[in-house]
Amino acid sequence: MSDKVYFNGRLNNNKFKQKDSQPDMIGDLELTMELCENIHKQYLLYKDRIHSNDDPKPKISIAGWFNMTKPRDGKDPEKYLTVRGSVHRDRKDGEEPVPNHQPTTSKPTSLDDLLS
Repeated sequence: MSDKVYFNGRLNNNKFKQKDSQPDMIGDLELTMELCENIHKQYLLYKDRIHSNDDPKPKISIAGWFNMTKPRDGKDPEKYLTVRGSVHRDRKDGEEPVPNHQPTTSKPTSLDDLLS
């Protein structure tokens, strides 16, 4: 098991914003190998069943914490959002997340195959 990653992204105020329809905050989210492997497993499971926006698609969970920069060089503190991406946890309907198991030698054909 890899070391736990607490934060792997950050959103800052969008200083390039020119229209209300543009995002208020922009930044990056680095994806751990564990998360990339999980997304790939979900893709293999769902790829043949995605025909519309209502069909299942790979997901990740994200969480965010508001923080303030430290004032320096006479600048006021600015709000930023620290974010973390993790294996999807569906908190709405109790759906079990796709677990993080080592890949099997055979291609999974169902959710049961993937979970074993």
